[in-house]
Amino acid sequence: MAQPFGAVTFLRVILSWLCLVALIPLALLMPEKAPGTIPWGLLGASLLTLGVIQGILPDMLAGASSLLRSVLSFGPLTWIGQRSYGLYLWHWPLAVMAHYLLGVDRSPLWNVVVLLVTIIIAELSYRYLETPVRRYGFRDSFAHFFGSIRYGRYRALPIIALVLVMGAGSATAVAVRTAPDQTSAQRAVEEGKKRAQERLKAREEQRAHASASPTASLTAANPSAAASAVPDEYPQVNSADVTVIGDSVVLSAEPDIYDAMPDATIDAAEGRTIVQALPMVKSWSSQGKIGKVLVLSVTANSTLMPGQLEEVLRALPADTKLVIATGYGPRTLTWIDSSNNLIREFVQKNSSRVYVADWNGAITQAVRSDPSLMTSDGVHPEVKGQMLYARILTEAVARAQS
Repeated sequence: MAQPFGAVTFLRVILSWLCLVALIPLALLMPEKAPGTIPWGLLGASLLTLGVIQGILPDMLAGASSLLRSVLSFGPLTWIGQRSYGLYLWHWPLAVMAHYLLGVDRSPLWNVVVLLVTIIIAELSYRYLETPVRRYGFRDSFAHFFGSIRYGRYRALPIIALVLVMGAGSATAVAVRTAPDQTSAQRAVEEGKKRAQERLKAREEQRAHASASPTASLTAANPSAAASAVPDEYPQVNSADVTVIGDSVVLSAEPDIYDAMPDATIDAAEGRTIVQALPMVKSWSSQGKIGKVLVLSVTANSTLMPGQLEEVLRALPADTKLVIATGYGPRTLTWIDSSNNLIREFVQKNSSRVYVADWNGAITQAVRSDPSLMTSDGVHPEVKGQMLYARILTEAVARAQS
């Protein structure tokens, strides 16, 4: 039964319009990788959607409610809504194909092509698959389809479909047969782990040998003696006072970081984010495990949010310097640029204690002349890129220790 235009109806209409307006900035501004996006961000979007729906239910006859129905019934919006599942379903395999065939730094025009192809396939799916099944059911739809093939103008369709299926199957078989066991990024990370373990083992053996040597006490008392083994391309630092907490980018370059800073304490893990690193910083700091310089590199997997870097700095001892590495990745990883901007602003505000290791600036310039510095995912460095990454971190540590 329709409600007259009263106070409750008025409030419901206002609520529905407010929810509709709020959905727009939520969809545009909510970071995909931000803490709380799942489940709380999606829950908020669902509640706002319910707020819109309650304002257009059959019992709502207010003029503003009718206007809302008209807005939501706008032709292009209705067209997208009817095909929304097909658009969702088909965009992903097409995006994956574009990623592996054209690379992570493909022209934005290719993304437009993917969008157009998605729309075309979604329309065909809606017209020739979804609509018949909804209208006639599975059994009658297939009976009608095969009847059209047998007696109608679609007699050639089975042959075309068979050719397409065989072609797709053959291409898939070849792709699976020739595909590497690991991507270049996975290989870089796994090799980094292996070589880092070798470095650690060699370092422990060297220390054990040194402890039995008459000169052991001299080496322990003079950290520069250990630094003499550092390759010339790296600046000399007191690596015994350096702690590194990082993600898979650090993991891939860990052997080279050990070459540059042999006595540093390094803890890196795949998929690590600032949310996971922050409790580590607090725990290690309270236990006295962090050296005079902390290097933090966790921009590859999620957005740095305002206040998180301040929380890291507050957790450190007053005499500990903080080095933060900027991130690098393809344009599709939109959170990296925003995180880098946040890092640079934070460094400017806390220049007496915080330093930037500008990996983004260095590798952006370097890949212009040598794209082979990066793996296929555009995030992890290859061998020569790993050396550059280690040098960028070490130079920032040298500035912090100067």
